[in-house]
Amino acid sequence: MTDATPYHLDRDVVAYHCGRDLPPRLTVAPGSIVTVATHDARSGRLKQPEDVIPTAPDFDAPGYPKTNPVTGPIAVEGAEPGDALAVTILDIDLDPQGFIIARPEWGVVQNSVPHQVARMLPVRDGAVEFGPGIRIPLRPNVGTIGTAPAGDGVATIHCGRHGGNMDSNAIRPGTTVHLPVNVAQGLLFVGDVHAVMSDSEAVGTGCEIGARVTLRVDLVKGAARDWPWMETDTKIISYGAAPVYEDAAEIAMEQMIDMVATRHDLSPAEAFMLIGLAGDMRINQSCRSPIDISMRVEFPKKLDGLAR
Repeated sequence: MTDATPYHLDRDVVAYHCGRDLPPRLTVAPGSIVTVATHDARSGRLKQPEDVIPTAPDFDAPGYPKTNPVTGPIAVEGAEPGDALAVTILDIDLDPQGFIIARPEWGVVQNSVPHQVARMLPVRDGAVEFGPGIRIPLRPNVGTIGTAPAGDGVATIHCGRHGGNMDSNAIRPGTTVHLPVNVAQGLLFVGDVHAVMSDSEAVGTGCEIGARVTLRVDLVKGAARDWPWMETDTKIISYGAAPVYEDAAEIAMEQMIDMVATRHDLSPAEAFMLIGLAGDMRINQSCRSPIDISMRVEFPKKLDGLAR
């Protein structure tokens, strides 16, 4: 069943965890197109640099930290555990202004600032304006996209096998994200858009910004993998996350070895060697904030002489 009727989901109600306990805000058939409005990482409350302290989340407070909000969940008719949602990002329409925050305890370099600081970042004419004459071309991504886990809910700042705060520059218009279905109807969450962000989210944030994300939600029966993965017209992309770099890299590489071996009828050893020649490993997230490090491996869909 396919329903191409566009749906719209506002950001007036947000969640701070991905969980099966949250009632669906929208139910769609496979193949539906949905435009999801999302808030920035501070839930739309940071309007000027001086707001950085009053809007900061308390990570020690009970419950889920009130940061990194997501919109959803979206229920998908017919989705059952063991299936996969194939979510294609069609378009990202950005708000006119975002921000970047640096904190002493976050970032690849610790204590780079004495206290939290923020800079407002206008978006104009295809670029983010960092300061007079300094413009960074837009490269929007969806930072958080995931399904409800089978067990307890997971705070939206965290990533894992369900997806969540993946913070990958690969999740942009034209990319399809394959997410495991862990509970009935899948329960899809979307948020944490960046107008532009470095690979590794080096400072702990990108250009955090509200947006409207248009996506198509397809259902692939029996296709769940251990971890999410992505694809574009030209490449497949694996994903792995763990508290330390080596483990995250190993997960992402193991996933890619399995995909390449299965797709091209190769032994694991052959697939590993081929990835060592034609693949690229990249860092999604390594900012030493409370979330895990995550990695991805990219591999071309087509190579001369490679069986499909």
